[in-house]
Amino acid sequence: GECQLFLDVDCSAITYESKPSQTILNAVEKAKTEMNTTQIGEIEPLGRTESANESLSNSLLTMIDPKNATAEEIKEAFCRDIDSFSFEMEPTKEPLIVDERPSYSCSNVPQYACAVAYDSHDCTGGWKLVIPEGQLRFRWFTSYWTYRNDMDTVGVKPGCTLFLYTDSDFTGHKVRIDGYPTHEKWIVFSEHAGYTHMDEDVEAVQCYCGLNN
Repeated sequence: GECQLFLDVDCSAITYESKPSQTILNAVEKAKTEMNTTQIGEIEPLGRTESANESLSNSLLTMIDPKNATAEEIKEAFCRDIDSFSFEMEPTKEPLIVDERPSYSCSNVPQYACAVAYDSHDCTGGWKLVIPEGQLRFRWFTSYWTYRNDMDTVGVKPGCTLFLYTDSDFTGHKVRIDGYPTHEKWIVFSEHAGYTHMDEDVEAVQCYCGLNN
């Protein structure tokens, strides 16, 4: 179970920026001295959460003499202890992961490639083309003719730029798709107004990384 204890202490006036009292400074120096003494030859990761006694061993409250300290100094020690614990207890923020893939059937762009293309809107049917840096032409009577005028979806690697052309000699209509700095850019031609004219009408591609650096 969980136990909670409410202490009606106002710590709003005591922050990292507020100047500590001399009693607190003396307590900090005392704590440093004790830590250096006890950790000689014993410094190693615990691999676990500190116990209550281990946490309290570094408490400022244990380093001051309540008989000689004022009520305000004791309150300050308490507030600075609580502040340090609250910082440690703050939940870890998970990095934001952006995934624009139309479906999980779409593979991420391989590290060695520049982009990837599919002939279906959700990558579930037909072919998949891994696009390296450089250029490709989907001309008749070549090994790439099967991709001619049949492309529906593309994903561009972070930091890379993909150019699409409606003619195999890199002319006709042209669009540019830039990968984001930190994650892939995905476009389903039929679902984006600026790319609908390219749906199943791509005959050549160029792809390069680092153009925007």
